[in-house]
Amino acid sequence: SRSTEPAPRDNRSAKGRVIAVGAIAAAIAIGAVATWALMRRPTESHRPVRFSVISSQPFVSNAFFNNLAISPDGTRFVYIAGAPGGDQQMMMRPLDQLEAVAMKGITSAGSPFFSPDSRSIGFFVPASSEMKRVSIDGGPAVTLARFQGTPRGASWGPDNTIVFATNDPTTGLLRIRAGGGEPTVLTKPDPARGEGEHYFPSFLPGGKAVLFTVTPANGVIENAQVAVLDLTTGQTKTLVGGTHARYVASGHLVYASGGSLRAVRFDLEHLTVVGDPLPVVDQVRTLGTGAALFDISDNGTLVFIPGG
Repeated sequence: SRSTEPAPRDNRSAKGRVIAVGAIAAAIAIGAVATWALMRRPTESHRPVRFSVISSQPFVSNAFFNNLAISPDGTRFVYIAGAPGGDQQMMMRPLDQLEAVAMKGITSAGSPFFSPDSRSIGFFVPASSEMKRVSIDGGPAVTLARFQGTPRGASWGPDNTIVFATNDPTTGLLRIRAGGGEPTVLTKPDPARGEGEHYFPSFLPGGKAVLFTVTPANGVIENAQVAVLDLTTGQTKTLVGGTHARYVASGHLVYASGGSLRAVRFDLEHLTVVGDPLPVVDQVRTLGTGAALFDISDNGTLVFIPGG
């Protein structure tokens, strides 16, 4: 359902400025990282800053979920790297350093995500069906929960809970305490409404609602939709056609559609979109599940893997 509330200003003229570009080939691991903003005119403090990040190890592009995450404070990002079919390692790249460093002991991991304070990283180990967390300073990883199926994204909320998804057909979104415990089911797809799965959760500011992707029962990912779950009422609402949505402080949702990133204004109070979507990045690598290989920090830093 779309809001009929008029936009406070003409959104058509407010072009989305993506100031992150790059390329991925052979041993290039990360496409780009940069600060960006959605505004009419960039000020001196919001001038485009673009650069690519190259690693000696190739980025591991899983067929189902995103192996790339940036910290909420925008100071570092992590990604999974390694030889195809060989050892895979979680790498961390602080933005004030030139090289990424391997996180010792974190192997065979996938779908990383940061805590709200940017001090911990959650991740999945599909081979053992475990969700774990580890400090950005290193040390042993702590097991939080076991899960059924294969992971489809997670988000760590300000209330110190984690909402995550798998491809288990009996559940949709699940939630656990960040200290660990037994998952509880938040949503279940409704086949009567043509719903297939609920994927890629992302907390909205304040932790009272969660964005997620509803895949169609017929499996045509181009017909997937971005929805929002109100954690207070338990009600869900469809927002826009697309997948893998994230909220940014400019007051927009950024989401994937047709191999690109788009942005649309979003009313946090009423949980509705306002106006028409705008293009943000022309080509971002998108997987068959609808997972888009990008992430955005709270301060507007965008990291993504270029591609179709």
